[in-house]
Amino acid sequence: MTEPNSPQASSSRGWWRTWKWAVYTWMCYAFHVILIIIHVVLLALHKFRREQNVVVPSNISNNVASVGVTTILQVFGTGYGILLVWLTQRLALRRDLLQRQTLTATHDKTGAWSGLGAALSTLLDQFKLKAATCGVLLVMLYLGGIAVLHVTSCSLMSLVPFDNTHVANAPTQYGMLNLADLPLDTYWNTATALIRSISGYPGLLNTTGLRGATLYETLPARSGYGNATVAAVTFGAQCYSLTNVSATLNSGLNGSYTVSAADGDQPPVTYSPIYSLCGFGSTLQQNRN
Repeated sequence: MTEPNSPQASSSRGWWRTWKWAVYTWMCYAFHVILIIIHVVLLALHKFRREQNVVVPSNISNNVASVGVTTILQVFGTGYGILLVWLTQRLALRRDLLQRQTLTATHDKTGAWSGLGAALSTLLDQFKLKAATCGVLLVMLYLGGIAVLHVTSCSLMSLVPFDNTHVANAPTQYGMLNLADLPLDTYWNTATALIRSISGYPGLLNTTGLRGATLYETLPARSGYGNATVAAVTFGAQCYSLTNVSATLNSGLNGSYTVSAADGDQPPVTYSPIYSLCGFGSTLQQNRN
Protein backbone atom coordinates (compact mmCIF):
# COMPACT_ATOMS: atom_id res chain seq x y z
CA MET A 1 0.00 0.00 0.00
CA THR A 2 1.45 3.38 -1.03
CA GLU A 3 1.74 6.14 1.56
CA PRO A 4 0.29 9.57 0.63
CA ASN A 5 3.68 11.26 1.06
CA SER A 6 5.74 8.54 -0.59
CA PRO A 7 7.80 9.27 -3.74
CA GLN A 8 5.54 7.02 -5.80
CA ALA A 9 2.41 8.93 -4.79
CA SER A 10 4.10 12.25 -5.51
CA SER A 11 5.22 11.00 -8.91
CA SER A 12 1.68 9.83 -9.72
CA ARG A 13 0.17 13.17 -8.77
CA GLY A 14 2.81 14.99 -10.78
CA TRP A 15 2.10 12.89 -13.86
CA TRP A 16 -1.64 13.51 -13.48
CA ARG A 17 -1.16 17.29 -13.27
CA THR A 18 1.09 17.30 -16.31
CA TRP A 19 -1.39 15.26 -18.31
CA LYS A 20 -4.32 17.46 -17.20
CA TRP A 21 -2.64 20.69 -18.24
CA ALA A 22 -1.58 19.14 -21.54
CA VAL A 23 -5.23 18.25 -22.22
CA TYR A 24 -6.29 21.81 -21.35
CA THR A 25 -3.68 23.18 -23.74
CA TRP A 26 -4.74 21.03 -26.67
CA MET A 27 -8.42 21.75 -25.97
CA CYS A 28 -7.69 25.49 -26.00
CA TYR A 29 -5.86 25.22 -29.33
CA ALA A 30 -8.59 23.05 -30.83
CA PHE A 31 -11.46 25.33 -29.81
CA HIS A 32 -9.67 28.41 -31.17
CA VAL A 33 -8.93 26.66 -34.48
CA ILE A 34 -12.56 25.54 -34.76
CA LEU A 35 -13.69 29.10 -34.10
CA ILE A 36 -11.45 30.42 -36.88
CA ILE A 37 -12.66 27.75 -39.31
CA ILE A 38 -16.32 28.59 -38.57
CA HIS A 39 -15.74 32.28 -39.26
CA VAL A 40 -13.77 31.59 -42.46
CA VAL A 41 -16.53 29.31 -43.79
CA LEU A 42 -19.28 31.79 -42.93
CA LEU A 43 -17.41 34.71 -44.46
CA ALA A 44 -16.75 32.70 -47.64
CA LEU A 45 -20.44 31.78 -47.90
CA HIS A 46 -21.39 35.41 -47.40
CA LYS A 47 -18.93 36.61 -50.04
CA PHE A 48 -20.14 34.23 -52.74
CA ARG A 49 -23.81 34.37 -51.62
CA ARG A 50 -24.01 30.61 -51.37
CA GLU A 51 -26.23 30.72 -48.33
CA GLN A 52 -29.08 32.09 -50.45
CA ASN A 53 -29.33 28.72 -52.21
CA VAL A 54 -30.24 26.98 -48.94
CA VAL A 55 -34.00 26.95 -48.44
CA VAL A 56 -35.45 25.29 -45.37
CA PRO A 57 -39.20 24.60 -45.55
CA SER A 58 -40.95 25.20 -42.26
CA ASN A 59 -44.52 25.21 -41.00
CA ILE A 60 -43.55 27.46 -38.09
CA SER A 61 -44.45 31.12 -38.06
CA ASN A 62 -41.89 33.33 -39.81
CA ASN A 63 -41.25 35.49 -36.74
CA VAL A 64 -40.89 32.49 -34.44
CA ALA A 65 -38.41 30.77 -36.78
CA SER A 66 -36.27 33.92 -37.23
CA VAL A 67 -36.16 34.68 -33.50
CA GLY A 68 -35.44 31.02 -32.73
CA VAL A 69 -32.40 30.89 -35.03
CA THR A 70 -31.04 34.17 -33.63
CA THR A 71 -31.50 32.95 -30.06
CA ILE A 72 -29.77 29.64 -30.75
CA LEU A 73 -26.79 31.42 -32.32
CA GLN A 74 -26.62 33.84 -29.40
CA VAL A 75 -26.65 31.02 -26.85
CA PHE A 76 -24.03 29.07 -28.82
CA GLY A 77 -21.76 32.11 -29.14
CA THR A 78 -22.08 32.96 -25.45
CA GLY A 79 -21.36 29.40 -24.31
CA TYR A 80 -18.43 29.05 -26.71
CA GLY A 81 -16.96 32.35 -25.53
CA ILE A 82 -17.26 31.36 -21.87
CA LEU A 83 -15.46 28.07 -22.57
CA LEU A 84 -12.64 29.83 -24.43
CA VAL A 85 -12.13 32.44 -21.71
CA TRP A 86 -12.14 29.78 -18.99
CA LEU A 87 -9.51 27.63 -20.70
CA THR A 88 -7.32 30.54 -21.77
CA GLN A 89 -7.49 32.20 -18.36
CA ARG A 90 -6.47 29.03 -16.49
CA LEU A 91 -3.55 28.41 -18.85
CA ALA A 92 -2.43 32.05 -18.73
CA LEU A 93 -2.57 32.26 -14.93
CA ARG A 94 -0.59 29.02 -14.62
CA ARG A 95 2.03 30.37 -17.01
CA ASP A 96 2.27 33.63 -15.04
CA LEU A 97 2.82 31.73 -11.81
CA LEU A 98 5.54 29.53 -13.32
CA GLN A 99 7.25 32.31 -15.26
CA ARG A 100 10.22 34.22 -13.85
CA GLN A 101 8.91 37.77 -13.52
CA THR A 102 8.34 40.41 -10.89
CA LEU A 103 5.51 40.12 -8.43
CA THR A 104 4.02 43.37 -9.76
CA ALA A 105 3.88 41.96 -13.29
CA THR A 106 2.16 38.80 -12.03
CA HIS A 107 -0.31 40.90 -10.06
CA ASP A 108 -1.13 43.18 -13.02
CA LYS A 109 -1.69 40.35 -15.51
CA THR A 110 -3.75 38.36 -13.01
CA GLY A 111 -5.95 41.38 -12.28
CA ALA A 112 -6.43 42.05 -16.01
CA TRP A 113 -8.20 38.71 -16.38
CA SER A 114 -11.00 39.91 -14.07
CA GLY A 115 -12.77 41.51 -17.01
CA LEU A 116 -12.52 43.92 -19.91
CA GLY A 117 -12.94 46.95 -17.65
CA ALA A 118 -10.29 45.71 -15.24
CA ALA A 119 -7.90 45.05 -18.14
CA LEU A 120 -8.37 48.59 -19.46
CA SER A 121 -7.83 50.08 -15.99
CA THR A 122 -4.68 48.00 -15.49
CA LEU A 123 -3.38 49.06 -18.90
CA LEU A 124 -3.81 52.73 -18.01
CA ASP A 125 -1.93 52.11 -14.78
CA GLN A 126 1.02 50.86 -16.85
CA PHE A 127 1.70 54.47 -17.89
CA LYS A 128 2.49 55.23 -14.24
CA LEU A 129 4.46 52.07 -13.47
CA LYS A 130 5.47 49.79 -16.32
CA ALA A 131 5.52 46.23 -15.12
CA ALA A 132 3.71 44.06 -17.72
CA THR A 133 2.42 46.43 -20.40
CA CYS A 134 2.58 43.90 -23.24
CA GLY A 135 0.95 41.13 -21.21
CA VAL A 136 -1.92 43.34 -20.00
CA LEU A 137 -2.46 44.65 -23.54
CA LEU A 138 -2.75 41.09 -24.88
CA VAL A 139 -5.26 40.21 -22.18
CA MET A 140 -7.35 43.30 -22.99
CA LEU A 141 -7.26 42.54 -26.74
CA TYR A 142 -8.31 38.94 -26.13
CA LEU A 143 -11.22 39.89 -23.88
CA GLY A 144 -12.23 42.61 -26.33
CA GLY A 145 -12.25 40.07 -29.16
CA ILE A 146 -14.47 37.77 -27.12
CA ALA A 147 -16.84 40.68 -26.44
CA VAL A 148 -17.01 41.53 -30.14
CA LEU A 149 -17.63 37.86 -30.95
CA HIS A 150 -20.48 37.82 -28.46
CA VAL A 151 -22.13 40.73 -30.30
CA THR A 152 -21.48 39.61 -33.89
CA SER A 153 -22.07 35.87 -33.50
CA CYS A 154 -25.83 36.24 -33.94
CA SER A 155 -25.41 38.30 -37.14
CA LEU A 156 -23.07 35.91 -38.95
CA MET A 157 -26.00 33.73 -39.97
CA SER A 158 -29.67 34.61 -39.98
CA LEU A 159 -32.90 33.14 -41.26
CA VAL A 160 -34.81 35.36 -43.67
CA PRO A 161 -38.43 34.18 -43.96
CA PHE A 162 -40.24 34.46 -47.29
CA ASP A 163 -43.28 32.97 -48.96
CA ASN A 164 -42.32 30.43 -51.61
CA THR A 165 -45.65 30.35 -53.40
CA HIS A 166 -46.47 29.26 -56.93
CA VAL A 167 -49.59 28.66 -58.95
CA ALA A 168 -50.55 25.05 -59.61
CA ASN A 169 -53.63 23.21 -60.75
CA ALA A 170 -55.24 20.68 -58.46
CA PRO A 171 -58.19 18.35 -59.00
CA THR A 172 -61.42 19.28 -57.25
CA GLN A 173 -64.44 17.37 -56.10
CA TYR A 174 -67.68 18.75 -57.46
CA GLY A 175 -70.08 19.90 -54.84
CA MET A 176 -73.07 20.06 -57.18
CA LEU A 177 -73.78 18.32 -60.43
CA ASN A 178 -74.83 20.23 -63.50
CA LEU A 179 -78.60 20.52 -63.13
CA ALA A 180 -79.02 20.94 -66.88
CA ASP A 181 -77.72 17.42 -67.42
CA LEU A 182 -79.56 15.92 -64.46
CA PRO A 183 -82.91 14.21 -65.23
CA LEU A 184 -84.96 15.64 -62.38
CA ASP A 185 -87.95 13.45 -63.10
CA THR A 186 -85.92 10.36 -62.22
CA TYR A 187 -84.59 11.67 -58.89
CA TRP A 188 -87.53 13.82 -57.80
CA ASN A 189 -89.35 11.08 -55.95
CA THR A 190 -86.22 9.99 -54.09
CA ALA A 191 -85.20 13.56 -53.23
CA THR A 192 -88.56 14.54 -51.80
CA ALA A 193 -88.69 11.41 -49.68
CA LEU A 194 -85.10 11.84 -48.50
CA ILE A 195 -85.50 15.46 -47.36
CA ARG A 196 -88.02 14.53 -44.69
CA SER A 197 -85.74 11.81 -43.35
CA ILE A 198 -82.39 13.63 -43.22
CA SER A 199 -83.80 16.95 -41.97
CA GLY A 200 -84.15 15.42 -38.52
CA TYR A 201 -80.40 14.59 -38.28
CA PRO A 202 -78.48 17.80 -39.08
CA GLY A 203 -75.41 16.79 -37.08
CA LEU A 204 -74.83 13.65 -39.15
CA LEU A 205 -74.69 15.41 -42.50
CA ASN A 206 -71.37 16.15 -44.24
CA THR A 207 -71.26 19.91 -44.81
CA THR A 208 -67.74 20.15 -46.25
CA GLY A 209 -67.70 22.96 -48.80
CA LEU A 210 -71.07 24.31 -47.70
CA ARG A 211 -71.22 27.85 -46.33
CA GLY A 212 -74.63 29.35 -45.96
CA ALA A 213 -76.46 28.89 -49.25
CA THR A 214 -73.24 28.47 -51.26
CA LEU A 215 -71.76 25.08 -52.11
CA TYR A 216 -68.08 25.17 -53.08
CA GLU A 217 -66.00 22.57 -54.83
CA THR A 218 -63.52 20.93 -52.45
CA LEU A 219 -59.91 19.87 -52.78
CA PRO A 220 -58.80 16.35 -51.95
CA ALA A 221 -56.70 15.75 -48.86
CA ARG A 222 -52.93 16.52 -49.00
CA SER A 223 -53.25 19.01 -51.82
CA GLY A 224 -50.74 21.40 -50.21
CA TYR A 225 -50.98 24.69 -48.37
CA GLY A 226 -52.16 28.07 -49.62
CA ASN A 227 -55.16 29.72 -51.18
CA ALA A 228 -57.30 28.02 -53.80
CA THR A 229 -59.85 29.36 -56.26
CA VAL A 230 -62.72 26.96 -56.86
CA ALA A 231 -66.13 27.10 -58.48
CA ALA A 232 -69.25 27.42 -56.38
CA VAL A 233 -73.02 27.26 -56.68
CA THR A 234 -75.33 29.53 -54.71
CA PHE A 235 -78.88 28.35 -54.16
CA GLY A 236 -81.86 30.65 -54.00
CA ALA A 237 -85.60 30.20 -53.81
CA GLN A 238 -88.57 32.22 -54.97
CA CYS A 239 -92.12 31.42 -53.95
CA TYR A 240 -95.13 31.70 -56.27
CA SER A 241 -98.72 30.70 -55.97
CA LEU A 242 -100.44 28.62 -58.61
CA THR A 243 -104.13 28.56 -59.40
CA ASN A 244 -106.12 25.49 -60.16
CA VAL A 245 -104.01 23.24 -57.92
CA SER A 246 -105.37 19.87 -56.93
CA ALA A 247 -103.85 17.31 -54.57
CA THR A 248 -104.81 13.65 -54.42
CA LEU A 249 -103.75 11.37 -51.60
CA ASN A 250 -101.95 8.28 -52.88
CA SER A 251 -103.19 5.26 -51.02
CA GLY A 252 -100.52 2.81 -49.95
CA LEU A 253 -97.59 5.16 -50.71
CA ASN A 254 -96.72 6.23 -47.18
CA GLY A 255 -98.81 9.39 -47.10
CA SER A 256 -97.74 10.88 -50.43
CA TYR A 257 -99.77 13.11 -52.73
CA THR A 258 -100.12 13.67 -56.43
CA VAL A 259 -100.20 17.41 -57.11
CA SER A 260 -101.48 18.80 -60.41
CA ALA A 261 -101.46 22.44 -61.51
CA ALA A 262 -102.97 23.99 -64.65
CA ASP A 263 -102.14 27.43 -66.05
CA GLY A 264 -104.56 28.74 -68.64
CA ASP A 265 -104.42 26.83 -71.88
CA GLN A 266 -101.15 25.09 -70.92
CA PRO A 267 -101.19 21.34 -70.27
CA PRO A 268 -101.42 20.51 -66.57
CA VAL A 269 -98.20 19.72 -64.71
CA THR A 270 -98.27 16.73 -62.37
CA TYR A 271 -95.83 15.90 -59.56
CA SER A 272 -96.04 12.54 -57.86
CA PRO A 273 -95.42 11.48 -55.22
CA ILE A 274 -95.13 14.58 -52.99
CA TYR A 275 -94.47 13.85 -49.30
CA SER A 276 -95.77 16.14 -46.65
CA LEU A 277 -93.22 18.49 -44.99
CA CYS A 278 -94.08 20.52 -41.86
CA GLY A 279 -97.79 19.86 -42.09
CA PHE A 280 -98.00 20.40 -45.84
CA GLY A 281 -99.78 17.10 -46.31
CA SER A 282 -102.38 17.76 -43.65
CA THR A 283 -103.12 21.18 -45.19
CA LEU A 284 -103.67 19.62 -48.57
CA GLN A 285 -105.87 16.97 -47.03
CA GLN A 286 -108.02 19.60 -45.34
CA ASN A 287 -108.29 21.57 -48.57
CA ARG A 288 -109.19 18.41 -50.40
CA ASN A 289 -111.94 17.64 -47.94
